[in-house]
Amino acid sequence: MPLRLLKYDTATIVDHLKQGHDTFPVVINTVVYHGRVPWNYSTAFVDYYANPRLGAQYLYMAPFTLVNLSEKPAEEVYKDKELGFCFAAFHCTSSSDPYQAFARSLQAPIFQEHFEGLPAAEKNLVLSYLGKCIDKERYSLGELVNLVVTNVEEKEAIMMTIAQAYQEEALQQGVRDRNLEIASNMLL
Repeated sequence: MPLRLLKYDTATIVDHLKQGHDTFPVVINTVVYHGRVPWNYSTAFVDYYANPRLGAQYLYMAPFTLVNLSEKPAEEVYKDKELGFCFAAFHCTSSSDPYQAFARSLQAPIFQEHFEGLPAAEKNLVLSYLGKCIDKERYSLGELVNLVVTNVEEKEAIMMTIAQAYQEEALQQGVRDRNLEIASNMLL
């Protein structure tokens, strides 16, 4: 995780400089952990060196803040509706059945009104995130869309967006397959 954060920090700083700034931004790293097993790793970059004291001398990176959702009571996590909702989505994806876990979280009074008021783009983001985590053999895309969206117009728009994405992916796959076929023929 510290190495991944170093990459993100570097990319953030480079982007900041490309925008015309002359100084580095302050980057504060926070990792939201929602795994099934306890977090047993250091949050300090220097602890990953063979010689931490020597590593600290030549490359210092502050320890990141760890928000361990699996150890926090739900009341504490859900105090802020927006942030709590994001944390709930993270938590659902680490359950054995993310679809059912998310369906249960949508029944919580704290999230019902908040989720219904989300813009379509944010619902799409939730849909995409959950779509990567659910058991696709057990739940159809339609069931997932019905779980996330209740408005008929929004459902149609989302299904069109998904269909367009599938068409684009199929087109790209067709181009890749054709290029492989051409390359194979050239090798022969």
